Amino acid sequence: MYKIVRSELLKWFSGKMIYLSILATVFITAAEHVVTGILVRTSPESVPGLVETIGKITAQDYILNSIVNLISGGTLFIIITIITATVITDDYGKGTLKYFLLATTRTRLIIGKIITAGIINLVLVADAFTGSVVIGITAYPWLPDGFAVYELIAVYLLGWLTTWGYSSLLMFAIHRFSRISGSIGLGIALFMSLGMLGVILPERFSQYVITAGFYSVAGMTPGSWSQSFLVSSAYIAFFSALNVMVFRKKEMLR
Repeated sequence: MYKIVRSELLKWFSGKMIYLSILATVFITAAEHVVTGILVRTSPESVPGLVETIGKITAQDYILNSIVNLISGGTLFIIITIITATVITDDYGKGTLKYFLLATTRTRLIIGKIITAGIINLVLVADAFTGSVVIGITAYPWLPDGFAVYELIAVYLLGWLTTWGYSSLLMFAIHRFSRISGSIGLGIALFMSLGMLGVILPERFSQYVITAGFYSVAGMTPGSWSQSFLVSSAYIAFFSALNVMVFRKKEMLR
């Protein structure tokens, strides 16, 4: 298993896509702060009350809201959709997957790819966390009575589990595709459909939609944390098991 994950990660980190994804995550993380700063300085009358609101924001508030907005707003999921589609489809589409199976089993290979997707998601979320911390502590005051460091780290880890749960679901949805373009298209359609479900369904049901339930974490209550953890873990476990089942029956391209 270790060799499979190591091989997948070496393949990813020797290419350009992962670094472009990291840069995109940094840009998205900083964009809200930069745009807000420009509006406050150039045309504060266009955003009434914003100056007063910014004056009340602490570094901890900014770090928390940054990850909640990044995940609940869906921008990070678009990047993850592209990466997940490539992880699961690239070797199959090129016809090289059968060569990997000469050295391992189908079960080990698909689990290795699921773990790889989780690690890449962790890198992106850690990237967003680092950017938010840098902006938060340089632009806003850090108050001793604000959220503790471990609480903010816990929220980001919950965000990582949320993205990994989505990746596990997406892998199952695109398992029949052999082209990356088709996988990405279906992934975006799936993301939009989940977003609509999160809006249409009552709150007691929408909290179980992987892309919609994370917003409640902003309440920083033990109940919202445990709910997010259980839902994300359930998605990872359930769809990982389904991925193993369908991949074991998948036909290889010649």
